[in-house]
Amino acid sequence: MPANAVDHAPISASVLATLLLPEVDYLRLDQIVINGQDVTITATSCQTIVYCPICGHAAGREHSRYTRRPGDLPCVGRRMRLELNVRRIFCDNDACQQRTFVERLPGVVKSFARRTERLAAIQCQIGLALGGEAGARSAVWLAMPVSADTLLRLADHTELREVTTPRVLGVDDWAWKKGQTYGTILVDLEARCVIDLLPDRSADTLANWLQAHPGVEIISRDRGGIYAEGARRGAPDAVQVADRWHLLTNLREALERLLTRKHADLPSLPRRDNCVGKPAVPPALEVAEARGEVACAAEPTVGAEIAQSDAVWTPSGLPAAGMSKDQLVRKYRRDRRLTHYEEVVRLHDQGVSVRQIAHQMGIGRQTVRRYLHHGAFPEIAQRRQMPGILDRFEPYLLDRWQAGCHNGLQLYREIHAQGYTGSRPRVSAWVAKWRRDDTKTSGSVSKASPKPLSTERSSHRRRLSPSQAAWLLVKPRADLTAEEQEALAKMQKAIAEVETAHTLAQDFVRMVRERTAEALTEWIERAATSCVAELGSFATGLQRDLAAVTAGLSLPWSNGQVEGQINRLKLIKRTMYGRANFGLLRHRVLAPT
Repeated sequence: MPANAVDHAPISASVLATLLLPEVDYLRLDQIVINGQDVTITATSCQTIVYCPICGHAAGREHSRYTRRPGDLPCVGRRMRLELNVRRIFCDNDACQQRTFVERLPGVVKSFARRTERLAAIQCQIGLALGGEAGARSAVWLAMPVSADTLLRLADHTELREVTTPRVLGVDDWAWKKGQTYGTILVDLEARCVIDLLPDRSADTLANWLQAHPGVEIISRDRGGIYAEGARRGAPDAVQVADRWHLLTNLREALERLLTRKHADLPSLPRRDNCVGKPAVPPALEVAEARGEVACAAEPTVGAEIAQSDAVWTPSGLPAAGMSKDQLVRKYRRDRRLTHYEEVVRLHDQGVSVRQIAHQMGIGRQTVRRYLHHGAFPEIAQRRQMPGILDRFEPYLLDRWQAGCHNGLQLYREIHAQGYTGSRPRVSAWVAKWRRDDTKTSGSVSKASPKPLSTERSSHRRRLSPSQAAWLLVKPRADLTAEEQEALAKMQKAIAEVETAHTLAQDFVRMVRERTAEALTEWIERAATSCVAELGSFATGLQRDLAAVTAGLSLPWSNGQVEGQINRLKLIKRTMYGRANFGLLRHRVLAPT
């Protein structure tokens, strides 16, 4: 024997049984058969005492034998199946209704099960982590093939850990169907884990849960009155903490309502973001927007470029002639919205309440309130355009155009060699536009350099939306760009309430970030007596929830961890493609990860 050789002793049957069979001492390994990618292990039950599952009486008189064939964990990447020889036993207890029974195999396989307990546990974890279809695909690669329905059934029947009462509880809502159906998520902020999901968003449900789990000392929540009432009724001795992020959000929403009411006086900012391949905004539209006749206009598309070039533009932002199909659809939708707006204003002038207007017209109350707060017809905000992929090659294209190269395919080949990853039709559209412009002006293609797209569009200004303007009031002045500071100065000059609103907003943001709760009462008094009605309403809400807001500015707890758990819940819910019920979703969210 060579010096470096190792003498390997044969593996005994007991060692094989320990490695391959479940960890029980009453199974005897009989045979191992390997057939392709399948491994079959035959074993026999050697239990000396067997108890009747009905009456619990010890029995030992054998009736017959049969074989159970449950699936088991894979062995070295091969699918494994057990063949278990078990006995059918007579029950000799005359008082028992069961005459015969099959001996149970605790720790190996349950009654009527088609897989061992250890295989079921692994497949259950796959179902909890990945769901049905994704879990089934993964199980095939793990040599544990199983259907998606079985994975979901195993996950739905798993036993969850017992809910322990947390000391610090985070409460928030999550959307089962946004705008219609909501649930409630409960998070232990100290352990940083979800402890329960509630099927709805109501004060009664939260109060009942808190009463069933006494001992909660601190409850972090949003500004909604539902959870405040539920916490007060379910845990009256607990300290309620208003989430700081929701405080700032409520402040920004109040400022947005103010600026919505003064939307016609909002300034405009120059448009710097380019969209290559799209024509310039017609001058008539720029004039109409500058006069305040239109807040924003729908951008024409490349495909409708020719049809729109000769169109006559109206103050509504849409061409009166030569309109494309998409433009006609937008025009019809705008006309319908304008009709709704005029009807809402007419009913409101007649003294009809917001609720009655919404019910009569079949629209939401928030839509009615938004129409009434605007003071003028609210145009659809224009989508922000991002810089195009062709922008950095534009100087080269202009030089080549001036040199006389007007072939789109040739220009595409040249910039493609320089790293351009976009499509050839985009370059062709760029060339076609300048060729049409030159043909219109001189009757033939000119060799003069065309006007760059960025220069052409830089003069177009877009009116600030109320949401964008509200951000200018809450952001620190040091974080504002020169253009934003200019827009803020214009707002303060054009709208009398903006100066006061800006001062109050900056003081409130500073108070929240520095957590100076002692300044809250003074700020509420200043806001309530200010000329800004929206901030006065916001201050009234803070006064009603003063204890929770003060705790939010004093204690370190917030709903940040809860929002993160809601993101995880949304991911799980969306990967289930809406086919799972609340029970299965609750199991997957509460399962330990």
